[in-house]
Amino acid sequence: MEVYIYIKMKPYVRQWLVNKFGDGQSDWKVKFPHQSLENAFLKARLLTPPEGYRAAKRGEDEVGILIPNSPYKPVNEYNYLTQLDKDAVRSMVESMFDVAFKREMREDIKAGSKIKDSLLAWMHRNGVSMSNYENLKQQINRMCMSYRKNGIELNPRKVFSKKTRKK
Repeated sequence: MEVYIYIKMKPYVRQWLVNKFGDGQSDWKVKFPHQSLENAFLKARLLTPPEGYRAAKRGEDEVGILIPNSPYKPVNEYNYLTQLDKDAVRSMVESMFDVAFKREMREDIKAGSKIKDSLLAWMHRNGVSMSNYENLKQQINRMCMSYRKNGIELNPRKVFSKKTRKK
């Protein structure tokens, strides 16, 4: 029996998550690895639904996360998360996305790739649609600015630009 918890995500996070943890057949279902932190959290926080609760249908920009089955908490009985717990799962997923995205982009930028080319290639590799380009570009810009405030220049073209070269 497969039971899903539906959680609203930013479109690019949802697309990335489905690309990494989806089954390749659906654009909304994901299954976390058996020993993952996310599954451990779900197992710990799942409850029996409150009296009169009716399971919601998946809404727009929601991802369906497969509830891990457990001999101690069978999914046919334990299939409810509070809104606070859903928010915690969303936060975990967004943190995982941020770490993966920024690590991969930082390495590409440090290697000398053009930011636009690196971002487009990353989006293609990770199943993220072009409609999310500006949002992700802003994340890269914020990352580069935060490093720059600490004296680290990630963009090699700025390091070797005509303005910074000594004659």
